[in-house]
Amino acid sequence: MKIALAALFAATVATTTGSAFAQDLASQPAELVPAGVPLRVELDKSYPLRAGTRIQGHLTEPVYLIDHVAIPANSKVYGAITREHSVSRQVRTAAMFNGDLTPLKNVDVTFSDLETPDGRHFYIDTDTTERTSKVVRMAAPEQAPTRRSLGQRIAAAFRWTKRETAAGFTAPHKWDAAKQALFAQMPVHPQELWAGTQYDAELKQPLELTGQSVPAPAEAADLNELKLTGNIEARLVDPVDSNTATAGMPVEAVLTQPLFENDPATTVQVADVTAPAVSDARGKLLLPEGTHLIGSVVEAKPAGMFGHNGSLRFTFRKAELPAGDERVVHGRVIGVESVRSDRVQIDNEGQIKANGSNRFLAPITLGALAAVSDSTGAGLIKEAMTSNGLDLLTRVIGTASGSGGLISGFAYYEVGKVVFDTWIARGHEVVFAKNTRLEIELAQR
Repeated sequence: MKIALAALFAATVATTTGSAFAQDLASQPAELVPAGVPLRVELDKSYPLRAGTRIQGHLTEPVYLIDHVAIPANSKVYGAITREHSVSRQVRTAAMFNGDLTPLKNVDVTFSDLETPDGRHFYIDTDTTERTSKVVRMAAPEQAPTRRSLGQRIAAAFRWTKRETAAGFTAPHKWDAAKQALFAQMPVHPQELWAGTQYDAELKQPLELTGQSVPAPAEAADLNELKLTGNIEARLVDPVDSNTATAGMPVEAVLTQPLFENDPATTVQVADVTAPAVSDARGKLLLPEGTHLIGSVVEAKPAGMFGHNGSLRFTFRKAELPAGDERVVHGRVIGVESVRSDRVQIDNEGQIKANGSNRFLAPITLGALAAVSDSTGAGLIKEAMTSNGLDLLTRVIGTASGSGGLISGFAYYEVGKVVFDTWIARGHEVVFAKNTRLEIELAQR
């Protein structure tokens, strides 16, 4: 009898506890990050280019939902290399002309597991695109480019090269960058998926987040009484490039971060008088995450032959809030993501120009070295310097060979190649892919 009563009591306790646990799970707040939102992932270390290799990275930016952070930065992301494939014929040919005889290949990756800093795991279904880039911002008015002499352009090119070289020693993953630079000097070298490579992992399905506290909604400001100025961050909905864009073509972007009254870069005006600060550190919500910005291309110039680079300028004139409200704005691009190998510039009018490689420094420097190689009595150091046309391979050949003609041939080949690429071939286009991040300045007219 006692045993039966004890068993009944244990069953009752277990049932009650299980019901309470189930109620706790059911009462946990859940948030839904919609499909189409990209997660910006950066790889933590280098990996071999082999299908099936597991990879790990972290979020470099938080993911906002309406007015708060839904997924914190530095959340861990796990995935795998899914497929290997060869590069395009154009890329392969360009590499061979630069002395790289490696059978180059690319890989496709996918990310499937998200781990937040508090240890919660979520399955994610993503469409992944490589997006290793840097941010380019508008030049200040006093720094805006003006017509400069040849000497000033060469001096500016030296300063840019010095800054880029110094940045390589101070940036994260510097040892991987040094290894990558060494491999680039070899005619045949291993290939890796390098640490620091960035991806946009776009959600293919909505992501349900459970088990985290959801803050109370921020109070929304009355936009009918406000005039907005300040800087906002957004991402492009569709790609835009100077080759296919035309004046008047629509451009659309989505806010990636909410904008509040008291954000440092924001000034809110009421009836042309600056509004006093409110007690809340953030103030009222002006524009929530997910607000759509509607604009158009103002000017587009495609690249042309003889090194003429493309340019692009677009502005935004309307904001569409998620609730359906609309607001007239005046926005221009003051900062944009660009591929690290491109030297994109933004002038003080918001025009984005492609600079490509330096048109003066490389031809003059290599031409001087080629001229030196023609002189008699070439020593070991000079031979190694003037045979730099095809990197390490020609350095070895130039150093081991006693033929001055062979050394000069390598040097003049590199001069001709650089002159063709910078002065004769088609220039560089301004290309912004889908989900490119923009910094937009809102101003009053």
